[in-house]
Amino acid sequence: FDGGDPVAGPADDLRVISLFERGVREAESLAHDTAAQAELFRTLGRLYQKLGHFAEADDLLSRAAALVPSDSPEGLDTLTARSDLRIDQARFDEAEQFARQAIVLAEQQV
Repeated sequence: FDGGDPVAGPADDLRVISLFERGVREAESLAHDTAAQAELFRTLGRLYQKLGHFAEADDLLSRAAALVPSDSPEGLDTLTARSDLRIDQARFDEAEQFARQAIVLAEQQV
């Protein structure tokens, strides 16, 4: 996200989506640190969701889910994010499935 030239800072015409795309490339370079990679994918997925870019959000959240153990706190966070995304997509049956999985996982973690 550092915008290129460290002295001049980001270009004036740098668009938010360009910044997110750069973030995805940075996340992809973190293959040696899957926990950080998953967290960045999750964060970027949520940001894309807020912009209404649901396909990109879905891809990133799916990638995050593949990197974390499903029974971990990060897995719970990813399930919740995926449920929220499905609600925004009006895919309520899938949203409910992710939410129910998250509830079961949360109960197991207590």
